[in-house]
Amino acid sequence: MRSSLRGLSINSLFETTSYLEFRSSYSDESARIDQVAEPVFDVSQHGGIVIHGRSDATLNPGGVRIGTAEIYSQVEQLHEVAESLCIGQDWDDDIRVILFVLLRDGFDLTEELQAKIKAKIRTGASPRHVPTKIVQVSDIPRTKSGKIVELAVRDVDHGRPVVNKEALANPEALDQFVAMVELSV
Repeated sequence: MRSSLRGLSINSLFETTSYLEFRSSYSDESARIDQVAEPVFDVSQHGGIVIHGRSDATLNPGGVRIGTAEIYSQVEQLHEVAESLCIGQDWDDDIRVILFVLLRDGFDLTEELQAKIKAKIRTGASPRHVPTKIVQVSDIPRTKSGKIVELAVRDVDHGRPVVNKEALANPEALDQFVAMVELSV
């Protein structure tokens, strides 16, 4: 038996002076509970906890929850792939997985390499993890602290404005996703 929890509330952490000053700026009693950026974890019937990652990095194609890290851990074992980023794209009343790959110098995304990537994901994760589309990109957008920004790419893909663009180290990397023909078919 597994239960899946989304969201984590903490009501007794961060008792530093600066944090207490920050918290005192809230007048609402409910603001005393701190919301942490929705980690996703499962609790087994024996009380064990498996942390899969954050829910903003969770895909849900066909109702199956997939952590993006599960895909990255397979793809980035391949010598040809320097880095990758995947999103869930709204498509035909469902979600389809789109994988963007930044390849090492000297490699192109051929049909053979796409087949190799899909086979690696299928055998290392599951057939449900295999992306519908794989697209080569010239750069992966990231924050100033080096984290890839899946949500910003997803927002661009869905025609939504990207919030907090000033937090990106390379906001120009988002430009390649704006009119990407591969995403419209």
